[in-house]
Amino acid sequence: MTYKIENIKENDVICVRYSCGVTMNERMAAVHEVCTKKDRFKPLRLLIDVRQVKQKMNQLEQEVFGKYLASVEEFKTAMVAVLSEASCNPNTLINKVSVQAGYNLMEFNSEQDALVWLKQ
Repeated sequence: MTYKIENIKENDVICVRYSCGVTMNERMAAVHEVCTKKDRFKPLRLLIDVRQVKQKMNQLEQEVFGKYLASVEEFKTAMVAVLSEASCNPNTLINKVSVQAGYNLMEFNSEQDALVWLKQ
């Protein structure tokens, strides 16, 4: 599996950690799985770790996925922190498109900084 979903209980955060090459279908599966857990966490706080991602999605898929994220009802009031390496963010286009469509997202290079932001 190219992703792992875990609960960071002390922070009431759902963390999605991606690894290796991730396809659009795998990203959609992760979104669906997070949506099944969202009732336990209100407001929904997500930490999306893309530090190990090797982008397998083409430009059009990234744009479509970014718009999709912003349209998911369960994410309308969510706080989302995306964790990437400072030198390489495989989610740049997805993040840009989703934020333009109204998604509440902040980018971080430090997991600790991301968790502090999500606690507010």
